[in-house]
Amino acid sequence: MAFALHMSQWQAQHDQPGYFYPEVSLAQAREKRADKIASQGIVPVEQKQDDKRKQQYSVIFDAVLYWCFQRIRRA
Repeated sequence: MAFALHMSQWQAQHDQPGYFYPEVSLAQAREKRADKIASQGIVPVEQKQDDKRKQQYSVIFDAVLYWCFQRIRRA
């Protein structure tokens, strides 16, 4: 019974005027994004590694900063 209720809610939500399914397939959207990134001269693998490195440095910096504040507070 609950499943039927959820299905009817989904159908009611998606059968309303103004709701349109995407005209672009997922594969086309991914290809378009890859072309856009390539046109900007970005290598996705290097970008991902750089983002990961920045995140790791941020975590390390936050830990050191927290340690310094704890030392100052105790003094």
